[in-house]
Amino acid sequence: MEENDFMEVLSEGWDDLVDARQLAAHGGDAASMALYHARQAVEKFLRALAMSKAIKINITWGLPDLWAALDESDAELQQSVEALSVKDEDAESDHLSERIEAAVKLMDFVYGALGVQHEDLPEIKPVPRAGTSRKKIAPRRDTRRRKRFYMCPRCGVNIPFTHQTARGRVICPHCGGLMRLVS
Repeated sequence: MEENDFMEVLSEGWDDLVDARQLAAHGGDAASMALYHARQAVEKFLRALAMSKAIKINITWGLPDLWAALDESDAELQQSVEALSVKDEDAESDHLSERIEAAVKLMDFVYGALGVQHEDLPEIKPVPRAGTSRKKIAPRRDTRRRKRFYMCPRCGVNIPFTHQTARGRVICPHCGGLMRLVS
């Protein structure tokens, strides 16, 4: 297992967590997407840890299965995994900040277990809500580190072109439009 493999997955998880925090600052309609990105970030963090330990994992496993495969016994982190695994649509905006914090705790655990330093998460300022706009908010990913990425011409979402990105037709997770490969 090369260090670059799990470091790339950690980087993708970091990007997802930053996106989750930015979307959470918008509140309202962006809450469900913020929770989605937080779950994706934790999944990538746990996959990176499993990759570093050479633990075989199934790509279809969810957070509880990934956590069980790691055989960790920390009760507080177990509760964080369970909190992020709940699919209660009504509770998404009610407990969003707690779930984002659970994702940050799990990120700190994984980086610590791997002995990798991470930079501080950027400070996110709450976005003032002007009215009750139903417009979906699409996060902007930092694509400077990547040479190729998919971009949605409809809503402007960028997704890095990585080993996890689907080949062929890639559908935008935010608006459902067809994404284009950009170099």
